[in-house]
Amino acid sequence: MSHKILLTGCLTAALFSGCAGRNHILFMTKSNVGLDFDAKPPTLEVTVSRKEAVIAPTFEGGQTPPIAASFKPRAGAGRGFLNFFLGVDQTFTGGDAAVAMASLYSKGGGAPPPSARTNYNSALTLTQPPKYKGILRGVPGPGETRNFIFGTDTSLGLKAAWSGAGGQFPDTVRLGFNRKEFAWAPVFLTTNAPTTNGPVTYSVKAPSFLATIQSQIDVGSSNGGIKALQYFASGETATLLAMQPAVREAMISRLDPEAAVLEDSYQKDANGDCLRKYWKPDDTINPDHQAALKKWMTDNNVDTPSITMFLRGSKYGALRARAVRELPTNCP
Repeated sequence: MSHKILLTGCLTAALFSGCAGRNHILFMTKSNVGLDFDAKPPTLEVTVSRKEAVIAPTFEGGQTPPIAASFKPRAGAGRGFLNFFLGVDQTFTGGDAAVAMASLYSKGGGAPPPSARTNYNSALTLTQPPKYKGILRGVPGPGETRNFIFGTDTSLGLKAAWSGAGGQFPDTVRLGFNRKEFAWAPVFLTTNAPTTNGPVTYSVKAPSFLATIQSQIDVGSSNGGIKALQYFASGETATLLAMQPAVREAMISRLDPEAAVLEDSYQKDANGDCLRKYWKPDDTINPDHQAALKKWMTDNNVDTPSITMFLRGSKYGALRARAVRELPTNCP
């Protein structure tokens, strides 16, 4: 009940202040996989349900602060219809962490070094500072502070709650997976240092935040039980966590199944490095070499059209060795 009071208070403050969608991001989700009964307000769900909402400011050129959310029920390790509804992976992220998740979700191998976090800067560049009229407050700048509210509420398994109003009957019953996520994030304004002979520009940016969960209840198996792994972070920590492959797993398997396979079977070897340099010398695609590599893949019945998958998938190790020998790669 305390979570509902907090959420209701936040929403009321947002709507009456007029800040939601002006200088704050209001971002929330609600997921239910299984049974959800609530007497206040009357609710009964026996299903997979998902609600998502975001109210965010839009700046010049249609720019909006980055946010991302993903959700997928998945089958557990046991058998039966019920077990399908007891495994859920979910992500909820914004700011630099959202950019890092989206940029790296298909990348195999280890995490980039911490210094690489600057590659995922989510700041939006403007030619003029945002203008606000009336009672609406402007975007806070240097020296100003705003509250950042970020929280999750998760139940996995069976949850029953009594307030006493229903006598011996519970007011709330949940069986399966139920999760709420909420972020009330301010957007801040920065005046950028002018470039040589260039105009002054401005940047607006929201805090970095990240919440992921990978959950499963196995029934009907010898290893049955509740399994859950959750990450919750904001600021630099959220961005650094989003750069970790193990954290991104909660998103990878839904956005790109091929990328998930690559993540699971990633193999970095000398032949793959050689072919990548042949394909992308100095990180720039050589169109002639790309055409030659794709033709070689087709002629040799490689079962993926993706060059990246071919260069990094562990199942293609022997084929990569052949390609290095048969293409003019100039590798030792």
